[in-house]
Amino acid sequence: MYHFTVKTLSRRHHRHIIAAAAYRSGERLYDNHYECFHDYTSKKGIVYREILLPPNAPPRFCNREVLWNAVELVEQRKDSRLAREAEFALPREFSFDEQVEVARKFVLENFVSLGMCADLCIHHQNVKNPHAHVLLTDRPVDKNGFVAKKDPSWNQKAVLLYWRESWARTLNEGYKRKGIQKRVTHESYKTRGITDRKPTKHLGYRVLAYAKRHQKTDQLLEHLDILYSEAERQRILDILGCKKEHKKEREQLYERSR
Repeated sequence: MYHFTVKTLSRRHHRHIIAAAAYRSGERLYDNHYECFHDYTSKKGIVYREILLPPNAPPRFCNREVLWNAVELVEQRKDSRLAREAEFALPREFSFDEQVEVARKFVLENFVSLGMCADLCIHHQNVKNPHAHVLLTDRPVDKNGFVAKKDPSWNQKAVLLYWRESWARTLNEGYKRKGIQKRVTHESYKTRGITDRKPTKHLGYRVLAYAKRHQKTDQLLEHLDILYSEAERQRILDILGCKKEHKKEREQLYERSR
């Protein structure tokens, strides 16, 4: 399975970067800008967290609270972009240690090497959906902290495309080392000339949470509709616990998903 996305977090969309960092790391962090704590220590499924810094970054940025409060301080505009977030699925065929190794290697080679500070957190909320969240600073650093000018090259579409290709290459190299025949690609069906299939939709934790409460969203039903075989549809329904539903309800859901 290949999943890799990058999005931006900005004040324009009312995002609080300290809250985002606390949520992804499952920690309690104090927000100097808003003068409050963001406490997500009760959040489950966070199995790994680490700050990765470029060589010229101040050592104090190894502290998650210090790092992201420094971002809040340097970004003065009311619509400032505070960070990027890369999210990617980790291969279930890899052990936990191998997942950490491949995620760290990718982050160091593709983000930290450009001068970004990276906050890597790995989530295993669902054993069938291990994935990594990487919060990335939006401004280069020197020994004193963040510099005055951002690097516009980080915004280029070609850079995003390179990251997507690089993640596919990283996974395929890992599969090859382990003797696994599986291969993934970052290219779309359209690019590959495949016209008889649609790309599936990434369900995300909210859709899965609703599904576990037997609430099927349009996003889930669209995903089921795209799957080209009945066996695939039924496998997803079983994973989500639909086999525990009443037979009539399950049949209605199955018919709607076709």
